[in-house]
Amino acid sequence: EFMTQMVGETYTDPGVIVKIGDEDSEPDDISGTVDINTPGVYTITYSKVNEDGYSASAQRYVGIIDPSALENDFTGEYQRTLYGTNSTPAGFAVWTKIADGLYTNNNVGGVDGRPEYIYEVYVFNVTDDKLIVPKQPNALGGIINCTSTSGGSASDLIDFIEGPVGTESYMWSVKGAG
Repeated sequence: EFMTQMVGETYTDPGVIVKIGDEDSEPDDISGTVDINTPGVYTITYSKVNEDGYSASAQRYVGIIDPSALENDFTGEYQRTLYGTNSTPAGFAVWTKIADGLYTNNNVGGVDGRPEYIYEVYVFNVTDDKLIVPKQPNALGGIINCTSTSGGSASDLIDFIEGPVGTESYMWSVKGAG
């Protein structure tokens, strides 16, 4: 459901197999495009309607990664620095590298000790200073939506906060319906 490739590489949709009962089938509709020349995250949606009229869809997120992102490695454990307006540090999050430009964050909200609020998300690092967390399902059946705290141009683009080398940071707001 999540994949990456470098800017300029030809994109070939790997497709999906739809299961209806025990039968394999093809989707009725495939929508979305991938701009291989522009770093970002693109969504491909596969849809199918069964003979009873019930529909289902699935998404694939394709991260187009600029070579500048390869200089970053976010792997590690990080402590949340703020909890709302409280300046007391909260929980920890572990970032794991899945592929070039693709990570999981096991506690995107940085919640401390409240498992019902701990969500894992996939995070794309598409350029040297751009992180994107696409809307994605959470384990409780809802949707995780990470947004810029400064109200940037894209709802899933995370704020990069410049500082002296080693002090740069990222900031976002997490909404996780469950």
